[in-house]
Formats: sequence, structure tokens, C-alpha cells
Amino acid sequence: VEAHEALLKGFDRQWYDFSPLPIGWLESEGSLHFKRTMKEWIQEEFVDAEAFGLKDPRMCFFLPLWKEIFHELGIDIHYVVVLRNPLEIAHSLMKRDNIPPLYSLVLTRHYLSSIWDSLDEAQISTITYADVLQDWQVCFGRIADIFQLVFDTSVLGVDAGGMLDAKL
Repeated sequence: VEAHEALLKGFDRQWYDFSPLPIGWLESEGSLHFKRTMKEWIQEEFVDAEAFGLKDPRMCFFLPLWKEIFHELGIDIHYVVVLRNPLEIAHSLMKRDNIPPLYSLVLTRHYLSSIWDSLDEAQISTITYADVLQDWQVCFGRIADIFQLVFDTSVLGVDAGGMLDAKL
């Protein structure tokens, strides 16, 4: 999250901003620095991992950059897009950030458009946030089945369900 926020700030943008990234952003010094930093981080953090996941809604805007990072590291990409009821998102953003509901609905569309515009022939799966809240382990199991991964939820070391808040 912090790395994405710093990259947005370098482009004079915020996560709730509708302004497009500047022309040539992918080749900018900020993007090149981000790429170097994230490649090092992935190589350090996930060196022995068969599979790993990253979650930050801001990735929607930077997916072309992430695709370059994964390609350069020889990582196969499998997308899991978590869909949430836009009215729930609006409620959450109103409660957390005092963002008006109509703005939140348009912002949600902006995020979804960004992700769908950047997806390609890679493997894609969708799940709903409601299903994750109901039983995250079943959702992870379905994802593992779709992508033919062996996933042991005990490797998380915590109850992932404890990190989810249905009120937000």
C-alpha cells in the first residue's frame, strides 16, 4: 500500500483521484524505482514460495507495471478479482473516509474499468467479497483448485478471517 501511495504521490495523484496517470508514466523515474524496489522485495519475501498473492486496490492503476515486474521475474500471473457490491463500498468509504456515496460509486467504476482494461490472456478468477466474509477458506480452496495450486491455509500463521471486517 505504501509503495503504491508513494508512486501515486509522485504523479501528484491520490487513491480517490479520477485523473489519469500522466503520459509516459510507465517509463518515468518513479515507475522505474518502484519496479526495482518491488522486484527486490518479491525476490526476498517470496524466494521459496510456490505461489503468493498481493492485494491492494491501487494495483488496478499500476497493473501494466506489475505485469512487467512479473514478466521480468519469470512469474506466471493468475488474477483473482474480488468483487464487492458497490453500495457496500460506498457505505464503507463514507464510514471510513467520509466520501459521499455517489462519488464512491463512480470511483468504484473507475477502479473496475482500470482493472478490466489492463487484464489480458492471463488466468482470471472472480470471487465476491461476501463469499470471502462468509468462508475465506472455502474461497481460497476454490482459487487453488482453479489455478491448480496446493494451498495450506495454516501457512498464514493467523486466522485470515480475523483480518476481515464485514462492517467496513
